[in-house]
Amino acid sequence: MFRILVVLFTGIFLQTGRLHADSLQVMTLQDYYRIILARHPVVKQSALFSEDARAQIRMAKGMLDPSANVSYQNKVLTGTEYYQLWDNTLKIPVWFGTDFKIGFEQNTGQSVNAQDVTPSAGLIYAGVSVPLGQGLIIDERRNTIRQAQLLPQLAEAERISVVNNVLLKATSDYWDWYMARQRYLLLDSAYKLASQRYIAVKERALLGDLPAIDTVEAWIAVQDREVLRLQALLDYKNAMLNASLHLWGENDVPLELTLNIIPAEEGLLQTRLTKLELDSLQAQARMNHPDLLKIGVKQRQLMFEERYQRDKLKPKLNLQYNLITKEPGNIVNPGSTSFYSNNYKFGVYFSYPLLLRKERGKIQQVEIKQSQLDFERQQKEREIVNSINIQHNNSVMLNQQIAAQQQQVSYSRVLRDAEQTRFFAGESSFFLVNTREMALINSEIRLYELKVRYAKATAQLYWASGTLLAQ
Repeated sequence: MFRILVVLFTGIFLQTGRLHADSLQVMTLQDYYRIILARHPVVKQSALFSEDARAQIRMAKGMLDPSANVSYQNKVLTGTEYYQLWDNTLKIPVWFGTDFKIGFEQNTGQSVNAQDVTPSAGLIYAGVSVPLGQGLIIDERRNTIRQAQLLPQLAEAERISVVNNVLLKATSDYWDWYMARQRYLLLDSAYKLASQRYIAVKERALLGDLPAIDTVEAWIAVQDREVLRLQALLDYKNAMLNASLHLWGENDVPLELTLNIIPAEEGLLQTRLTKLELDSLQAQARMNHPDLLKIGVKQRQLMFEERYQRDKLKPKLNLQYNLITKEPGNIVNPGSTSFYSNNYKFGVYFSYPLLLRKERGKIQQVEIKQSQLDFERQQKEREIVNSINIQHNNSVMLNQQIAAQQQQVSYSRVLRDAEQTRFFAGESSFFLVNTREMALINSEIRLYELKVRYAKATAQLYWASGTLLAQ
């Protein structure tokens, strides 16, 4: 069926701009879902969420990218060179907060600071910077990367939420399309029946079996049903357009349904959830609902942020050690251990704010956000469970209403048939027959409306639980 629909919705449409078929084609709700999931622009847009998340991870990992830095300064006044400062450095950050670097430095001129003087051929250095206090356990780049690594989970939850919203609206439009078609078919059948009855009444009136006034009443019934039929046809076509709104073909070409394509009754069957199934659905919603998953990701991001901010309560204590030499080979092959003790540059950096007001304020902000998310999760979880219960109650009640309405349709049909029998026997009037018949039609329409409401309530139930509808 799906292959037939693909051909129908792409090849034929691309040639004519509309759907054409020699016979009726039934589109089930699952076929409808497949076309939406394959082509709908919003669904395709939601697939970009994961790509955006990967791009943000790539950006975060950029904090570990090696960097090449070149600094050159030269001062000459009245022909005298005061200094020429040249420094080239390759810096390699690593995950554990340590930075490795290697470089070449050459400083010449009569005004070069004594501590910056290098041999005329330049100086080669290779070293490492190690944090022993703040930044040893976690630093800005590790915090950023770890938070970014959670973004794919956030993107997937957002994708499911967006796709489910699209499918829920599409499901509602699909069943509205189905309902509009059923109403039209019933009213069209009623119109044809009234037309045939008018002809029969007219012939009997000409023979003198019925009073002539009955032909007027029969004609009024035809006109009334014609008005209802035309309105139902308009509603049907408009509902078909609304259902078409979710259908797209290749190259983002919008597809449009026609009267050749009809909805199926699959999905109208009443399948009540047992207490165990309802409990399982609620438990699944608490674990996997997209809104709760998004809150969970934000909570884990704040966990890393809190660790990072608490790490800032530690003092900054960084050690730097650089080997220096005029010969590049000495760094790789020093020749003796005395090389390390005679050719180095060592430094210690210590810093500690005495009041820590900035750091403690940021920690307090993180704790406030965590509390806000805890409250939001509690409320959202209750809303989700409550929504599931509401939709389940609706389904149970609609199931009972459908059973009662089916009995009403049966009884209305019995009354209509009995009134027709009395009419043919000359014991009833055309007015009563017409009234019984319209009561039957209205009962049948009401039955379809209840079934459609049940189908929508079922979709709402699984949507409320965060379950992807097209499964």
